[in-house]
Amino acid sequence: MPALALTTHTGSKTDLVALTRGKLTAIQLMFTGCSAVCPIQGAIFAAAQRKLAKSMPQVQWLSLSIDPLGDDPKALAAWLKRHGAQPGWTAAVPGLKDAESLFDMIGRRSKDFAGDIDRHTAQVFIADRQARLVYSTADMPSPEVLEEVLKEIDPLKL
Repeated sequence: MPALALTTHTGSKTDLVALTRGKLTAIQLMFTGCSAVCPIQGAIFAAAQRKLAKSMPQVQWLSLSIDPLGDDPKALAAWLKRHGAQPGWTAAVPGLKDAESLFDMIGRRSKDFAGDIDRHTAQVFIADRQARLVYSTADMPSPEVLEEVLKEIDPLKL
């Protein structure tokens, strides 16, 4: 994954590689002003985090904003609170110059969406402990699908 500069919901500065290295990470792309897909994605992450809290507490959940102009730490923190995020769920936003790299990372440039920020993917991306993007789900995976995928990717460390 690229070392995109990120600002988290707490206001701390990091990068995507540093944030994911050493952790099995489920990543969703979202933005806090979305009224279509993103609230459903947040609910899926919340349900998955609750479901896996005991069996897979080491999984990191990452809501990664695609709206660097509209999202800031305060909006990201409100997003997490709205979805009942537990410890281990982080929200972050890249800087404006790095936002396009998110689409490069997943193989879908934003031009594919004709400039419509609402038309982003509803997939979940899985990064392994070496900060490599190793899997992408179908749109809107259930918590059960996420559990199955995470266990397959990291079976020996659970």
